[in-house]
Amino acid sequence: MKRISQSPLLTSFLVVAAAEIVVRGLGFVTTARLAQALLPERFGQLAFALVIFDYCALTMEGGLSVPALRYVAQKGANLPAFIANVFFVRGFLALLLVGTIAGLAEFAPALLGNPSLSFLYVLILLPLAFSLDWMLRGLNRLKRLAGLNIVRACIYMSGILFLIRSPQDLEKVPLVALGAAVLYVAGMFLLIRPSLTRPNPAQSLKVYYQCLPLLASAFLISIYYSFDTILLKAFGYGSELGFYSAAYKIISALVGFAVVVQQVLLPLLARSPSVRQQNALVALVQRYLIFGTLAGAGLIFVLAKEISGLVYGPAYAPTSLILQFLIWQVVTVFINVPYASLLLATGQNKSYLWCVGLGAILNVSLNLVLIPALGTLGAAIATVIADAGVALAITLVARPLFKKYVALNWLGVPVFAVLLILVNLIFPAQLFLRLAGWLGLVIVGLILLYNRRELRLASRFMSKRF
Repeated sequence: MKRISQSPLLTSFLVVAAAEIVVRGLGFVTTARLAQALLPERFGQLAFALVIFDYCALTMEGGLSVPALRYVAQKGANLPAFIANVFFVRGFLALLLVGTIAGLAEFAPALLGNPSLSFLYVLILLPLAFSLDWMLRGLNRLKRLAGLNIVRACIYMSGILFLIRSPQDLEKVPLVALGAAVLYVAGMFLLIRPSLTRPNPAQSLKVYYQCLPLLASAFLISIYYSFDTILLKAFGYGSELGFYSAAYKIISALVGFAVVVQQVLLPLLARSPSVRQQNALVALVQRYLIFGTLAGAGLIFVLAKEISGLVYGPAYAPTSLILQFLIWQVVTVFINVPYASLLLATGQNKSYLWCVGLGAILNVSLNLVLIPALGTLGAAIATVIADAGVALAITLVARPLFKKYVALNWLGVPVFAVLLILVNLIFPAQLFLRLAGWLGLVIVGLILLYNRRELRLASRFMSKRF
């Protein structure tokens, strides 16, 4: 029997989680500094430029990271040629995207909000096209990757703290990020020193074409994560975009831990020799994630006003109410992470695409209805409901792959979140919200008590199987 400290799951998780805590902490300090220095209006412009950058980055990435990670983890043949082909297609797309944004900045600047800011951000794609983070994960060199991520976050934070002092410094932000990205990628090459061959353009395009379902999935994910920002600006809520973005930055920091779990699970599931071991990994992670996120979401719901005031200051007072809505997105994201990882690790890319597509359609539809009526609160409600739909769909689709019992009482989580959202709409008084929040924590405690048998089973998985 292996001791807990020898578990590859636990060791990998602790390394990545520790680094992610540091990176998210540094990022949080950086975000707070930016919000305070730029003020809500310019902070909203920054958020819009980042949405444009995210869509461009997804196009360049092309869904290649997951199959590339899987290729490295499974020790695919002729790795130097594979790396060269990935670099070729990403580099070509990065140049194409930079040229496209430059053209839009010249001939259709209104589409970009702040054209010069958007162009400067897209320049970051040029070094990131040659990132080897997927190779480090596939080789399970997580400590090295964690160190690079911490160094990059420190460089970025230092630049922001020293250079960004007023709203007039807005365009210096992407330049700081560009410098950090260049050093980040250079560090990867120094650590790995990959062998390369001459790329095959036809083979490169073939690899990219095979990854189009994952690219479509990534775009659909981005739609229900960031399309609300575009619609808020389109429907005339640009002045409130800074408040919404501030709340969403807090949520993004928390959702980052879900990314950590997926980054650890994917290579482990891909290398698992049997369905039984895959099931054990998913069961272990699923149970503990639900316990932690329910308690954390309830606590942040109660303390939303204090958290937003502490991080951003009194100028961002409207952020607290938005945060009380958006916090339930964290719960829905963590619910679906183990099952989404299982789908991706077993090559069920199209099934994953259909689930994410459902969420994107639901998100856009709800946003079109709720944003004109409720503004930023409507966007928050649409995001939570759409993520709950994706979580349910992925859980059901992954059910044939996951042979162990899935507790149906976890489906009460989104119902509980929707009830608290309705309380927010009907009784906006802070006193009532606090009472509702503490009542929610009591309900969470009762849920955990009811599932004590599941908790004991998870503990046995930890001690015996790993």
